[in-house]
Amino acid sequence: MDDLLRCIYDVVKDQHFDKIKSLSKKIKVTKSMDSSVLKGFFNAEASNEALDSLLNAWKNSTFTSEELAALILGASYASSRQREHESTELVWTGPDSNLFPVRRSEQVLLDIINSAKETLFIVSFVLVNIPNVEQALKQVVARGVQVRMLLESEDKESSSAFSKTLERLYTNIPNIQFYIWPRENREKYQSGFARVHAKCAVADRQRAFITSANLTEAALDRNIEMGINIEGGSIPADICRQFKSMVDSKELIPFTMAKQTKVNLT
Repeated sequence: MDDLLRCIYDVVKDQHFDKIKSLSKKIKVTKSMDSSVLKGFFNAEASNEALDSLLNAWKNSTFTSEELAALILGASYASSRQREHESTELVWTGPDSNLFPVRRSEQVLLDIINSAKETLFIVSFVLVNIPNVEQALKQVVARGVQVRMLLESEDKESSSAFSKTLERLYTNIPNIQFYIWPRENREKYQSGFARVHAKCAVADRQRAFITSANLTEAALDRNIEMGINIEGGSIPADICRQFKSMVDSKELIPFTMAKQTKVNLT
């Protein structure tokens, strides 16, 4: 019994409830002796290995198809409700071995942006022209979402990349509020000064994407990048609270242009 329950948990723990509902329906009409027809149900190798272990445990048990289907469905529902409180998801960009069910960086970033209803806060070293991302930002701003962004504003070579980025974004999405970390507030060392190197996006203080990927086409689609998508729990609000404290202490300051209305970080 314990082995079977452990196998059920291993199958449902990383799967969407709808996917498990589909598996449950198939199990319900399948006899344990014919369970080989369920092999390969998932796309990821690790998920199918967990399913194989469950099917083997089922053969050595006295559970009927209907009983196993109900157990799987109940376990998945409980797991889904737990994830509503706080869930984490591995996010990956790069060569995909299909060992684990993962989403790519751009997919998750767009999901975070599109889900925002009131506030969206984004931090990145750079933002190089990414049409899909900038169109999504434009749409959430049009819905009345307060969008705030912290980018690296200083450059050792005195390049105009930051100014050009802001000119483009202020033209296309005029209601975004930018924040900068003034050079005079940064710790200096022999070869230069401290940098804005964090990369994250937080929607409504409830969903957060923390990643190694900058907002560039290569980072979101081609580089080897890794991150974590967090829903619920305290971490998304903690991230916003941390940056709010930096604004309140004037460690970070709003960057304003003639057309830009100053917005406070709340």
